[in-house]
Amino acid sequence: MARQESLQSAAISVPELAALLDSFAGTFPIPPVPQAGRLGGLTTAFRHDPLVTSLPGRQAAEERFAKLVDQAYPDLDPVERERRIEIARRLHFAKMTLRSVESRTARSSRSRGKTA
Repeated sequence: MARQESLQSAAISVPELAALLDSFAGTFPIPPVPQAGRLGGLTTAFRHDPLVTSLPGRQAAEERFAKLVDQAYPDLDPVERERRIEIARRLHFAKMTLRSVESRTARSSRSRGKTA
């Protein structure tokens, strides 16, 4: 709510700013692909509430972790179930972090002419 109020008190309204941004479409060279993706993501975040646009993905992830816990431990009380769902989430992201570090280390070694 505070975000919306601060946008409304700005010198230009959100629809006016969106129209202004749209008026620049096609006047700039197309940026490289990674930068274009970033600009697209920021444009989406500007035009729509990120909490709303990411809700289906966050709900699907929550359901996935809950399903993992429920399959392994079907008789948990609700408090313990929520605790284990949170741990399953943290475990998932810790594994992703480890894979990222391994991948970056291997890529760095290859770029220096070493074998990983």
